[in-house]
Amino acid sequence: MATFETYTTEAIVCGSFSDKEHDRTLRLFTKEGGMLYARAGGTRAHISKLRYGLQDFSYAKVTLVRGRSEWRVIGAVALDNFYYKARTRAARAAVLAGTRSLSRFVQGGGRHPELFTEVVDGMYVLGAAEHPLGERVFLLRLLSHLGYVSPHASYARLLSAATFEEACICVQSEDFSVPVLEKTIENALTLSHL
Repeated sequence: MATFETYTTEAIVCGSFSDKEHDRTLRLFTKEGGMLYARAGGTRAHISKLRYGLQDFSYAKVTLVRGRSEWRVIGAVALDNFYYKARTRAARAAVLAGTRSLSRFVQGGGRHPELFTEVVDGMYVLGAAEHPLGERVFLLRLLSHLGYVSPHASYARLLSAATFEEACICVQSEDFSVPVLEKTIENALTLSHL
């Protein structure tokens, strides 16, 4: 009889779609395994114990097992839900945009623990307060972590800020150039081909 190794890691549920009657396939950004798809059995049923930890935009601790051809979720504990915790409609839109950017630019597996920490920090800030350029700062820092943005003096403070909140405050300073931020993001998007 074959035994399968389980993995427990923090994850962000970036999206899901229905699979069979009560199952869902989830797009998870995990701290230990990068972006992956995993099937969760029975999560659409109202009696499922997993469904609260696996809602879209959830930040959860998940237990995964690798089957023959796919990952399966066998346990989940909800830590938070960035979308439902967001205070305003604009904050929810920012969380949604951040999750979409994450899904778009992080492809496949691979460990990204620093990026994962950055994304969790960014999601909390985007949901808690309205920063005029918060979504753009999130995208710039994401693209920088993935290697699509080269360092430049005009936005170095945004990339070197210890927290996402500090980066958002830097953008609001008088000497910061918003056109340079937009041009840098535009160039990174072109370079990424995504």
